[in-house]
Amino acid sequence: MTADTPVAHGYTVRDLEHFTRLVLRTDRWYTAGDIEERYDAVWFGITEYLLTAAEPPSRRELLNAGTAASDARAKDEMRTHGRCTQNFGQPMPRFHAYWNPANPPSPEPRVVERLAVQQIWPLLQPRQQQALAALAVTGDYERAAASLGIAKGTFNVLISTGRRRFYAWWHEHEQPSRQWRTDRRVRSRDGRDHFGRQRLTAAQVDTYRQRRAAGEPVKLLAAEAGVAKGTLYRLLKGTSKPTQAAP
Repeated sequence: MTADTPVAHGYTVRDLEHFTRLVLRTDRWYTAGDIEERYDAVWFGITEYLLTAAEPPSRRELLNAGTAASDARAKDEMRTHGRCTQNFGQPMPRFHAYWNPANPPSPEPRVVERLAVQQIWPLLQPRQQQALAALAVTGDYERAAASLGIAKGTFNVLISTGRRRFYAWWHEHEQPSRQWRTDRRVRSRDGRDHFGRQRLTAAQVDTYRQRRAAGEPVKLLAAEAGVAKGTLYRLLKGTSKPTQAAP
């Protein structure tokens, strides 16, 4: 897909990008939230209106659709964060009373976790203990393996078996839960993630960030980069780190 790709009723992708930027420049919610989320909301509002229109809509109609989408997103964010949409964003007392009860949170979960670790840790094999402790200290799979003087493959096996053994004791007499969370610590320095997919370098992310600032949609940039849209979002916002290795 290029900027000149037709969308509907004689409008192209370039037209939709232009209308989206116009709405954002004149939008009263210019300080309300992340610019990328606002861009996507306006883009979707304009595109949806265009694709569902029975007759060719005017330029003004598309701009109004984008403005309405921006208003809806901002008001939804206000409601989510307990702000009144009809009273200049003032706090809603009932919202805060519901989500911030007067009674303090129970310390039980933290107490249970500490006791469980103290009870289960001695049940792990010594090499599993060493591997888990090294990973906790370094936060890096390769460095942890090097600190123990073992191959990375051996280290990964110790981590995996140690975690499974821990889960088995944690859920004693029950079916252990699966390890569903993604480990965000550094697994590889060869430019690939834990699924073996190529990761973007810092230079590539900077290039996509510049193109995003110029108005190119994240969806198209992500497709070009071969990564998920959410992945590129996190890289552009800095909540995820690019690889340090060249692809």
